[in-house]
Amino acid sequence: MLLRVPLLLSLASFVRASEIPAGEILHVRLTEAITSDRNSPADPVEAVLTQAYILDGIELLPARARVTGWVRRASAVGFGWKRERAVIDLEFDAIILEDGTRLPIRAKVSAVDNARETVNREGAIQGMRATATMQGTATSRLWHLPTLNPYPHPALMIHKAFFPYFPQPEIRLPPGTDLSIRLFEPVYTPDAQREVAASAQKPAPALVASLQSRIKTRKGKDSDILNLVVMGDEEELRQAFDAAGWSETRTTTMRSVLRAMRDVLENFVDPNAPMSRMFWNGRMPDLKFQKTLNTYAKRHHVRFWQLPYTEDGKHIWIGAGTHDTGVRFLWKKMHFTHGISPEIDKEREKIVADLRFPGCLSRDELWHRSGIPPMLRNADGGRIVTDGAMSMMDLKPCDHARIGSEEEHRLLARDDKPFLQRYLRRQILVVRHDFLRSNVFYGGVNLGRFLARSWSHHRQNVRTYGPLKEPKPAAAATALR
Repeated sequence: MLLRVPLLLSLASFVRASEIPAGEILHVRLTEAITSDRNSPADPVEAVLTQAYILDGIELLPARARVTGWVRRASAVGFGWKRERAVIDLEFDAIILEDGTRLPIRAKVSAVDNARETVNREGAIQGMRATATMQGTATSRLWHLPTLNPYPHPALMIHKAFFPYFPQPEIRLPPGTDLSIRLFEPVYTPDAQREVAASAQKPAPALVASLQSRIKTRKGKDSDILNLVVMGDEEELRQAFDAAGWSETRTTTMRSVLRAMRDVLENFVDPNAPMSRMFWNGRMPDLKFQKTLNTYAKRHHVRFWQLPYTEDGKHIWIGAGTHDTGVRFLWKKMHFTHGISPEIDKEREKIVADLRFPGCLSRDELWHRSGIPPMLRNADGGRIVTDGAMSMMDLKPCDHARIGSEEEHRLLARDDKPFLQRYLRRQILVVRHDFLRSNVFYGGVNLGRFLARSWSHHRQNVRTYGPLKEPKPAAAATALR
């Protein structure tokens, strides 16, 4: 009897380790395009896991396992007579392991990474309203908001008839789109699983620990924190980020600035759009990469500087990775800027996972640095919450190629109906928008909703991270050693 108790406990522990509970989030990447105006119900959906699922040190699901599903519903905007928003409802029904084992699942989308689309409570992807743009809001509120008449001024009617920039209202998800999916039922994995060693933090080498830990704006203000170390040649670094689905950032020119302005008006983004200028030790970055989908407001991005040292014949690069999560207006500076997620450690983990996914890393470690305060203020006044560690990645030739391409992304996004059909769709959507929303009642409700959301977001940050306080001078000096 005494021998049965440990045996039963060990069996119970094994059963728990082999079950992925309902409600867990898995990260997948589409391997084929999904669109609201070309897909139909029952169309198959193919994706792959981008991150292994690990529970209690056991890898229950490996990265690159196939994930299959189908389209439950695909509703296009069309000409805009019936609806203003497109909808795609996906359901995933199986995970297929490398040996062919099929694990039945039931999962729905919980988020689309860096997308202008949103996901509702039922797990359906909802497209953007094409009139919810900067120019659409300005022209619908500028003159007639205090009135009940949506067309009081001829100048606005002419503008709406001939203004050339109008966003694509359909949902276009190219190959390489990252999704988060939520399990609605437990998943039971096979008995053979791989143990994964816990990654303990190692002290950062003296060379890295002594480097200035923050990059600066053009005016010398402290901005992002260096949180990455990469060992490899320049070409290896480029190839690794390309295989991971990232794009190299274009140098800022007048043409790129004009293109960025067009992207804002169309609520789209060029995958090579320029970044703001940042400096480390007075130097601009040597390489810059970003990953986005279809909105100017959201993107992952990282800047790299090459150090004048080598390790085992490999060049050493240091980088700062952050996640743009929205566009903010700075009242003190009177201009728009990207709002950055305060949890920069998650972005550090995202970059490591993306480079590990195509097999571009021979090893990766977490290096601990002392003297970094857990909470700091960014150049725009936002929060930075960090454990102060840096991820070290040693590059090798990648095992897998990129899923999708930049050109495929551009072609899918820009492909549309003929000009006359686009023009008719636009006028129908604009007229619907004006009669529904261009009045003082909707304007007042919308303003109240915006203020309530802003206050809720502020209170959530305070509850999560505590009040934002300036670090003491001694701590700040230590952080900048």
